[in-house]
Amino acid sequence: MKDPAFLFYSQDFIVGVQTMNFEDRGKYITLLAQMHQQGRMSEETIRFLVGSVSDNLKKKFSVDENNNWYNERLELETEKRKKFAESRRINGSKGGRPKKEEKPLGKPLGKPKQNLPEDENENENENIIEYLNQKTNKNFKPSTQKTKDLIKARLNEKFTIEDFKKVIDNKCSQWLNDEKFNRFLRPETLFSNKFEGYLNENNSHPKKQEKQESLRDKMKRMYNE
Repeated sequence: MKDPAFLFYSQDFIVGVQTMNFEDRGKYITLLAQMHQQGRMSEETIRFLVGSVSDNLKKKFSVDENNNWYNERLELETEKRKKFAESRRINGSKGGRPKKEEKPLGKPLGKPKQNLPEDENENENENIIEYLNQKTNKNFKPSTQKTKDLIKARLNEKFTIEDFKKVIDNKCSQWLNDEKFNRFLRPETLFSNKFEGYLNENNSHPKKQEKQESLRDKMKRMYNE
């Protein structure tokens, strides 16, 4: 029997469709529901279901070796739900959940390393890369292992999602319209070991220029009096 449901993260969806009009949003959620029930689809089937497909809508899907469209996040959530349901079924056949391991009596020598849960890591990857794609009009994938490793490393250093967004804003203001440096608006550059330096850059050059200009105007008035 086909699973009738999949996990739907409302916040991630709202962030992910910010640049889409309402027509594309409707087509997007329709295709997600159809793919959850029927699996990957050809472009012909997709156009039969929803009609025209904009470039903005295309960015939400990948294409496999058979030219079938699919959504990476949907397949990831479907597989996680399937594994969870299977684990519950196995535990039930054994008479319930497995017993918890007994805690050691002695105190640990050091603090345990705290890692974010897998689901939380994936959600934060999605939010950060979605924001980067919106700002740069590019199409980076949050599922790329190198990207996941870089984001995880910075999060483990106690940087926040807002820090990531500030770094993206800082560098976009400098490089977005620069043909030479625009190509460096990518995860491996922005989220590398220079992350903290990018975060603390001061992009207040226009204010400095205003102060200099106002000082020159003041000097002119003094000499003209």
